[in-house]
Amino acid sequence: MTATSNLRSCLNRIDRPVSFCATAVGQPILPGLSIDGLGMVALPLDASQARALESRGTLAGYGQGRNTVIDPKVRRVLRFPADAIRFANPAWTAWLAEVTEQLADQLGLADHAVMPMLHELLLYRPGDFFLPHRDGEKVPGMVATLSLQLPSSFQGGAVVVRHQGTEIRFTGDDPAHAFVPQAMAWYADCEHEILPLTEGHRLVLIYNLVLPAGQTVIRAPDFTAEIAALRDGLTSWRTEQAAADGLLVVPMRHAYSEDGLRPTWLKGTDRAQAESLFVAAARVWANPITAMARTTIPRPWRWARSTTKSSSPLPGSMPRAPRCPWAACR
Repeated sequence: MTATSNLRSCLNRIDRPVSFCATAVGQPILPGLSIDGLGMVALPLDASQARALESRGTLAGYGQGRNTVIDPKVRRVLRFPADAIRFANPAWTAWLAEVTEQLADQLGLADHAVMPMLHELLLYRPGDFFLPHRDGEKVPGMVATLSLQLPSSFQGGAVVVRHQGTEIRFTGDDPAHAFVPQAMAWYADCEHEILPLTEGHRLVLIYNLVLPAGQTVIRAPDFTAEIAALRDGLTSWRTEQAAADGLLVVPMRHAYSEDGLRPTWLKGTDRAQAESLFVAAARVWANPITAMARTTIPRPWRWARSTTKSSSPLPGSMPRAPRCPWAACR
């Protein structure tokens, strides 16, 4: 098997984005939130409403095996169960579905019809926190957690999510977003923690993102082995093409406009494979030359020779067409 064939085999195993965490800031909307025994909750949350919520909330627990444990040294936050929460705004369901779709797409779950299932409402007060933990599968088919922060003013309380040595931090306390809902989702098997709130109150709806019945539960992506294999494949390919000034071209699955040819705007598998190959290339070359362009190269893989040693890796004579490969070369 040639080096090119090995690379193709590795990339074919990368079937979804490598993202394990996703964020979205929704359009301004008032959910019409009400809580049994308290009535309607005004948003953004003010101090008087926060005090009213504090008087009715109960300490939240955490899972330990099959048991639920309440220990404020591990988790300190007030909760309201899902069956006590109501939404009066009829547009809320459609708004939530749109945000869920955005997050699912970032997580590589766009083709799995995940549904948000309300789990609880949380009120973080100054000093409240949750030590590092994993959510696990709270309900059958649960694949991820959706944290939907409602408009409120506070400081601190960052959400920190970790997976395979990578850490993503979501602060959420930007005053510019104090009047809009902010959403964050992560795979249920990722470790995460809530840092102590330092000021104000943070009001959060927690949803379980659930797969349709019968689908196999999906874990956070881990393409460590594939990226290592890509590194080895690129090393072999470099050796094979050392005298030919070769160019490796990989066709994408989606079509893009010229303006859309940006790494962060790629879709689904295209983005996952591009990110993985760029990471692998950086481990082979100190400064790998990478580019994306519109060409008529057909779907089967091929490698092309560049006619010069220009920093532009794609020959200028290639005609334009909807097919959009991206390339990595040295």
